[in-house]
Amino acid sequence: MNDGAFPIVAVASATKAIVQNPKAASETLTAEFVVLAGAGPVPNNPNDPYATGDDVVVGITPGEPTATRGAPGWAARARATVKVAAGPAVAMARGIHWRDTGRVRHVDLDEGLFPALHDVDVRRVAFAMAMTYAGVPSAFTQRRFGSATAVRDASRPDVGLFNRVIGFGRGDLACLDEIIAFYEEARVPCQIDLTPNHATPELLAALDARGFGTTGASCVFRGSPEPSPRDGRGIVIAHATGPALADALDLHRRFGQRPPLGEAERARRVAFLSEHPEYRMFVASIDGQPAAVGALLLLGDACHLANDCTDPSMWRRGCQRALLEHRIDVAAREGCRLAVTDTMFGTSSHRNVERSGFRLVYNLVWRVRPLTFA
Repeated sequence: MNDGAFPIVAVASATKAIVQNPKAASETLTAEFVVLAGAGPVPNNPNDPYATGDDVVVGITPGEPTATRGAPGWAARARATVKVAAGPAVAMARGIHWRDTGRVRHVDLDEGLFPALHDVDVRRVAFAMAMTYAGVPSAFTQRRFGSATAVRDASRPDVGLFNRVIGFGRGDLACLDEIIAFYEEARVPCQIDLTPNHATPELLAALDARGFGTTGASCVFRGSPEPSPRDGRGIVIAHATGPALADALDLHRRFGQRPPLGEAERARRVAFLSEHPEYRMFVASIDGQPAAVGALLLLGDACHLANDCTDPSMWRRGCQRALLEHRIDVAAREGCRLAVTDTMFGTSSHRNVERSGFRLVYNLVWRVRPLTFA
């Protein structure tokens, strides 16, 4: 009756798989299903099939016709072995996956989104600098050039995050030499973060002529948070407040394999964060042991998720995804309508944000003019 190949479009639980077949009738069968793309981790399975290529065994019994993601489907129930195939086919179809926790809705990609992203980026850098230099003289400055904002920290010329031009476009070409001079006077390489919508032949030619080269890129994502409580999965997440802030700062440095903060600097940062509740640090623990940290910066109706670090001994335990989902839930309950985050391409962080519903806005290309260019 139901002869043929039925694509599995979701694994609905540990005992139920959804297959797409508009004409299928309810029927008892025994079969092997090969998942080439589209299914995510089975709930309560400690392993991620995408990452491990594990066979996932599910038990299913006859069910009623159902609809999945807007398309007719059939909930079949039988004994089945779901084999998850690794490779390009899987990598290209991660959009359909099991999601039962904090996630984000789609945000239209239109011209109104770009100024909002510009604002979030500038404000999160300014906040980071205010925390870094709390109580001490600051080497940070920012200046507007046309529609672009240049941020500069002369004390750390090799840190591109704090030394770059945000929002530079073809309408700002008249300011390009002035921008270069702004960085040259502080002996800082000039970095322009270039978005695809501004990468015109004229702009690219101007950058090439002045010695700008490409040094890297990152992925910027957007979404609208939805409140959704987590299912736990054995990971406990706590908002670090009071004395726990110092511990969270130490964990972030240690998990990120960076030198620890000095006592005075740590005390200044704790005091600063205690007065700025818009910045929240969260610690994920497994069996009482701190395993990962992540931060959320609330910016009115927008927010930025960043500073994720996991203890290397706790990798592949789901900590970062749990932290991501928890912060999405917190942001939704705080009234945020736009959530922004960024990752490097093809990393576990990239996969986690997409599984939580974030969509790519653009790849941000770093164009840098070295100080030695004449």
